[in-house]
Amino acid sequence: MIWTAGVFIFSGRGNKENLRKAVLNPGIVSVFIGLIIFLFSISLPAPIIKTLEIVGSMTTPLSMIIIGSTLADARIKSIFEGFSVYFGSFVRLIFIPLAVYFILNFIGLKDFYLSIPVIITAMPAAANTVIMAEKYGGNAEYASKVVFYLRFYL
Repeated sequence: MIWTAGVFIFSGRGNKENLRKAVLNPGIVSVFIGLIIFLFSISLPAPIIKTLEIVGSMTTPLSMIIIGSTLADARIKSIFEGFSVYFGSFVRLIFIPLAVYFILNFIGLKDFYLSIPVIITAMPAAANTVIMAEKYGGNAEYASKVVFYLRFYL
């Protein structure tokens, strides 16, 4: 969803160029390449695997650097201002997991099949939110505030 609908939302709606960005972006292309490698059981050489592991392990530190550099320009007090950040945090961390819990419980799921979706929906917003906002012209400062609040304040 983040690589299709997220890109489409961040880049704006209504023109073919934005639709192309949403469909042919590095995330979607990577998924299809990975799917082909998986389906045909292609084994990659060790140097390629090691390179991909190194690049993959850099994702979180780099996103934290982007968040930090975006927040460096903001006033400390402004990070904790605004009802929308608190409301969004409440919805993301409490309301949605409770809704998932009650819906799945109503359906009859128990134990593992109930707890895993609830835990996943209760996890804080991913740092790639800021990267997507930065890359596709969204409000990176606001996204940084939300991620900062969800990761470090709670």
